Amino acid sequence: MDCPLCRIDERKEKIHLITRDIMILDTKTMKGHKGRVMCLYRKHTKKLSPATRKRVMEEFRRFCITYFFSYTDSFSIHRDEFSTIPGHWHVVASDLDKKAEDYRQILKTPRTEYRLRIKDVEVR
Repeated sequence: MDCPLCRIDERKEKIHLITRDIMILDTKTMKGHKGRVMCLYRKHTKKLSPATRKRVMEEFRRFCITYFFSYTDSFSIHRDEFSTIPGHWHVVASDLDKKAEDYRQILKTPRTEYRLRIKDVEVR
């Protein structure tokens, strides 16, 4: 099998999290985003069971909200409609920068958008 996602060199990529089931890492190209990250299922498969997909997506969502997208108040997790590697389950999350080179493609992609509420801070 010649799958680039199965052959990721963990020493060369910027990896944020590895668990038994998933790896969260920066994407190869940022496409003009300040933040663009991918979650891939470590076992080579195209489809996940509904229960596994729910668990993996929740873990990725929690990572994105808690750690990765602290600099912005909105981001989205995209389905792999326009994926260049269609045979291995993965999803990409990015900020929603209207100046990013793939912003129009994001609007055409099935996705879940997250709007984070930033608390008001009183400065003294």
